[in-house]
Amino acid sequence: MGVFENLIYVNDKGEVASHIWIKWIHEGTKEANTNAEKQENVLLGETTRHCAKCLNLNGCYFPLDNMPEQPLHPNCHCYKTIIDKPIAGRTAQAVCYIQKIRDYAFVKEAKKKFFNSNGYDIMDSEYIRKTIEDVALKKYVGGDFKLGMLDKHGQRITIRVELPGRTAQGKPLSFCTGWMIYPGGKIVLTTPATELSKK
Repeated sequence: MGVFENLIYVNDKGEVASHIWIKWIHEGTKEANTNAEKQENVLLGETTRHCAKCLNLNGCYFPLDNMPEQPLHPNCHCYKTIIDKPIAGRTAQAVCYIQKIRDYAFVKEAKKKFFNSNGYDIMDSEYIRKTIEDVALKKYVGGDFKLGMLDKHGQRITIRVELPGRTAQGKPLSFCTGWMIYPGGKIVLTTPATELSKK
């Protein structure tokens, strides 16, 4: 590959992918590091000429080949700058709150049945939470995610997660998780389990 060998690679799916990561910039506005700050940007988008989508992308990290289109709209003045690839646990983090597992996944009947039938119960919530966090973070920094809805609240992504099977068959559990991207390499879980299946 010569001069490009540090810029592109072939991923696990046999696809050519990029090592280049970018930071989305909406100059002159602060980054929304919390959900409350995202909501402030939504209000700002409704009361000024600023675009809430652009405001809530400000400071977010993406692989160059897996990012929202730019420009987002006519007269968009967002731009991107190249950054070092995020490092899990240092310049990137995944946050999965225990309530999303204990008080949601094990309350919603279909999700509860899926986990229960594969050897997991509510007492395993912390293990599931930590596994989801660890797998999602590794896949995020590897660029292994699908872009989801982009709206005034920000960019959502989908990451597939696997858990070891605990039944006699021992088949791994495979399901999708939904995340919101925040500035500085941070992703926060929004949906803990969809597209439920065994491998």
